[in-house]
Amino acid sequence: MRSFLLSFSFVLLAGCSAEPVAAESAASAVETGPAFSWPIPDGWRAETIPFPLGFAPSIPYRGVEELRFAPRFFDPSSPTYFTYSFAFVLEGTPAIGPEVFASDLHTYFTGLASAVTGAPSDPSLHVATIAEGADGRLRGTVRTIDAFGDRRTLDLHLEAETFTCGERRVVIASLSPHAPASPIWSALATVRGSFRCTSTP
Repeated sequence: MRSFLLSFSFVLLAGCSAEPVAAESAASAVETGPAFSWPIPDGWRAETIPFPLGFAPSIPYRGVEELRFAPRFFDPSSPTYFTYSFAFVLEGTPAIGPEVFASDLHTYFTGLASAVTGAPSDPSLHVATIAEGADGRLRGTVRTIDAFGDRRTLDLHLEAETFTCGERRVVIASLSPHAPASPIWSALATVRGSFRCTSTP
């Protein structure tokens, strides 16, 4: 089994991977600005990656990416395979609408696959389609590959929202191959809803 400290963070330097290790939320990981808290649910794993992302340095942000991975994330037979949430906690308040977010995700997954596999990944394998709903949330799909496993095609459903946290922009999203009507999305909504801004400097 692999660890996300190797498979997500260390991949920025070496493209290696290994079983997720639990981590405390980096509540003050951004050097300045408001602190935040994001609890790690029982059985889930956490990871923190600083911007600029080593595997996708052209994404033009500063701050951190916080990730929360469902149990057995790597296991294709698991009902929580490739099911997770992430939060971009960004310096400043950049405008991130559906087009910008889709472009960022395309760059992100292309770069991640290239870093993990050790070879350039065909950008056409990674496609994000995002729209803004009447409720202001961003929803859509991400087609990518399981670069950590057998490189199968993945069609991930996505739901996200964006808000300010003091002088920071937060984009918090959940992804899963399960359709939005699946019960797993209730758990993902609970995970997203537990994110809190905790203080202002």
